Amino acid sequence: MKLSVIISVALCSLGTIAFAELKEIDSERGDSRVRKALESCNVKYTVDSDNDFRVSWTVSGGRDHVVFVNSNTETYSSGEGIGDIELREIWAVGFISANISEGNLRSLLERNATYKVGAWALSKQKDGRYIAKFVIQVPADCRGSVLRQFTHLVAKTADEIEKIATDKDAY
Repeated sequence: MKLSVIISVALCSLGTIAFAELKEIDSERGDSRVRKALESCNVKYTVDSDNDFRVSWTVSGGRDHVVFVNSNTETYSSGEGIGDIELREIWAVGFISANISEGNLRSLLERNATYKVGAWALSKQKDGRYIAKFVIQVPADCRGSVLRQFTHLVAKTADEIEKIATDKDAY
């Protein structure tokens, strides 16, 4: 009996410690560099379950568009002794479709050739549908003003295609 009481008390204590640690992590979710950059420009955001930042912009015609700033980063190395660069993605959904026609694919590729930064990418989902998303890779530690400009550019570009492809304001 004494042993089971001791084990129960120990498990309860561990649960309290684990809960306190989770609560602390929860209040600081996402990459702190992104948080600081967005807050420095008074950009409102939320953090999703993947710890990515969601920023909503109002674009032309009073339409809204959500942009994601990934907390996860990737490091690019040229292997030439030049050094590494840590990059993160900023992206937004243009449309989601089970079937993307050859004409729509060609249109997205042709548009890619006109952009100074960013490009359209397709991501196949588990349910077989495709997400057409506009993506920009930026240095992981870019300044707030740069992050603000790029999130707005991504919103505007993705929303243009959403309007053409769906005539809705869903994303």
